[in-house]
Amino acid sequence: MYVIEKMSNKIGSKISKDLKLDNDNKEILSYGAFILLQMLWCILWVVVFGIIFDVLPQTLVITFCIATLRKFSGGVHANSPNKCAIIGMIISTLLALFVKKVLCCMFFYMVVFWGILVLIYSYYILNTLAPVDSPAKPINDPKERDDLKKNSILTVGFFLVAVIVLLSIYQKTNNPFYLNMINCIYVGIIWQCFTLTPLAHFLLKKI
Repeated sequence: MYVIEKMSNKIGSKISKDLKLDNDNKEILSYGAFILLQMLWCILWVVVFGIIFDVLPQTLVITFCIATLRKFSGGVHANSPNKCAIIGMIISTLLALFVKKVLCCMFFYMVVFWGILVLIYSYYILNTLAPVDSPAKPINDPKERDDLKKNSILTVGFFLVAVIVLLSIYQKTNNPFYLNMINCIYVGIIWQCFTLTPLAHFLLKKI
């Protein structure tokens, strides 16, 4: 049993004992504690490596976009919490470095054009594949699947609104930081959509 699972089980047992809850509620509390601890553990890795490689703002934006869209769209899963945290940290850091070192030279209209391509790609992938469940947590209810697909598409729409706002700010300030953040949103969307594909599942199994 992994450290996070042990800690979450202890938290669930402690709270259940204090509140005199039954075993079902104990399992719910333990699962909730596990989700919270896992999230904090992943964020810690992202922050540490974001600071080390001087890409903290980029890693945070990319991680937020991936995590938010993943909540509804699902995607390929690692087979342990530690692997999930490490792979997530590596991917977020590499994507952040890509944005900072490669995409930094993009000017306004290139960012707008690329955004259109990202929008077309993401809507196609989400409409075709989302949500992608896992054997441990299958989604069998057709209504739930439809709702998750709609929420995935709406999430990309929310990101699009954020991009439009950032583009407007850039036009007023001419600060390349805002184009940088837009590119972070783009690569976050692209990566999460990629994790829905069979190729992503094949690559993770190889890893």
